[in-house]
Amino acid sequence: MRILSLVWKEFIQLRRNILLSFFILLIPMFEFALMSRVTGSEIKDITVAVLDLDCSKASRELIRVVDETRRLKVAFYPRSQTELEELISRGEATIGLIIPQGFSSELSQIYAILDGSFSTPASLGLSGLYEAIEAFSNKKLREAGVEAKSKVNLETRILFNPTYDVRHFTLPAMVGFIVYQITIAIASLSLVRERELGTIEQLLVSPLRREEIILGKGLVAFLAGFVNFWLILLLATKIYHVPFRGSVLLLGAITALFLVVESGWGLALSTLARNPQQAILFVFIQVMVDVAFSGFIVPVKNLPAHLRFIAFFVPLQHYLFIIRSIMLKGASFFDLLPRIGVLLLLGAFMLITASLNLRRSLE
Repeated sequence: MRILSLVWKEFIQLRRNILLSFFILLIPMFEFALMSRVTGSEIKDITVAVLDLDCSKASRELIRVVDETRRLKVAFYPRSQTELEELISRGEATIGLIIPQGFSSELSQIYAILDGSFSTPASLGLSGLYEAIEAFSNKKLREAGVEAKSKVNLETRILFNPTYDVRHFTLPAMVGFIVYQITIAIASLSLVRERELGTIEQLLVSPLRREEIILGKGLVAFLAGFVNFWLILLLATKIYHVPFRGSVLLLGAITALFLVVESGWGLALSTLARNPQQAILFVFIQVMVDVAFSGFIVPVKNLPAHLRFIAFFVPLQHYLFIIRSIMLKGASFFDLLPRIGVLLLLGAFMLITASLNLRRSLE
């Protein structure tokens, strides 16, 4: 009976905390529905760039068959192989299809270049390409009055991850995701811990200005995330042999920018929480939402249009794209400039919002 009385008391306290009760009862269902919606989407509309050097009726018919294949979408028509490979390097196209001169007379050989940095869309896209080629070949053979048998040969070349090693795609994302978790968790607990210990008033009467308190709290989370970033990156490249083809300094600078953004957002969450338990719940919700919209599980371009719009405002989505591009593709600053610009804008917005919330909280 004494234990039951204690349990009843805990339920009464939980009922009085309306915000915490709301999170415990409703947010898990929302998270489950969101993750089900995101992960249940079929990978389709895999982008194909076609370099048609034959420009014949047969080549145009092959392009039409490829575009009508369920998973594929012909979206680009580059004028050279260099331009085609640039589209793949920037992540705008997953497959590059090259139709050589003389294809209309021989119908024997075409070439495909695939982006192996994301193995799942690449393998599914290659499967769809084989399906399209078989349909095209069988149609041409039936028109010629011979037994249906695949005739067009496909020669493939895999860029960035020739062995389709899934770790080359997942481990760079894990580096970014773990560093993100550490940073936002430490930042979100910084101010609420002061409230719980009763030391927030001592901070307010100290010679420190409000901006200095914000900077000091955020700097701890930033440094923890930055140190962990280098340690985990070293582990990924030296122990698990994930390739690193880009600039270490560029990735370090962009990581510093990203950690500033997430430190500011974590401090903003800290101002909303009344105790550490609420802060942890806020972080849990934030992390689940960011995972759903960041491309960590499924490609962002595979999401429905309204979810892609939401994903645009998730800094983690841009950072994971950047870290994968630098490590696997050797992307340069100018290749990533649009993403860096978006990250800067989102960072400025988040830091201003966090600063205003923190000022009101501290006052």
